Amino acid sequence: MAANNLASFKTYLKAYSDAEYDTVAGRAHFLEHLSRTHALFTETLGARTIILQADRSFVVMDAFFEAKQDAPPEAMGGKSFRKGEMAHFAVWALYEWSEGKIKNIKCVMRDAKFFEPGSTTVSALLEQSQRTADEGVAL
Repeated sequence: MAANNLASFKTYLKAYSDAEYDTVAGRAHFLEHLSRTHALFTETLGARTIILQADRSFVVMDAFFEAKQDAPPEAMGGKSFRKGEMAHFAVWALYEWSEGKIKNIKCVMRDAKFFEPGSTTVSALLEQSQRTADEGVAL
């Protein structure tokens, strides 16, 4: 992954945890989703593409979720999970900004893949994701 993209991605991730940001539009729903999801899953993100503009950011990333415990179908997309089971999603996210604050979030999770407990690791999947991103930059 290009170094400038990595720095941009770190700035982008900080926006999630910054309590100063407004709770308007999709953000309140997004934070509720995060707190509910993170109670049941460990989430790891890997950026593939980042496009930053003054008033919006578009990010394509891989999201890897590993179940901390058994989870019911309503926890994530209608599928129940066993402890240790993993999921991978391609995430397309558009963030609209104003005066340095997130004003709206639109996020789509696509191309779900699921892995049985013990069949792979988040590290291996993240490494594969980074290779894919690096190949895209090299093109």
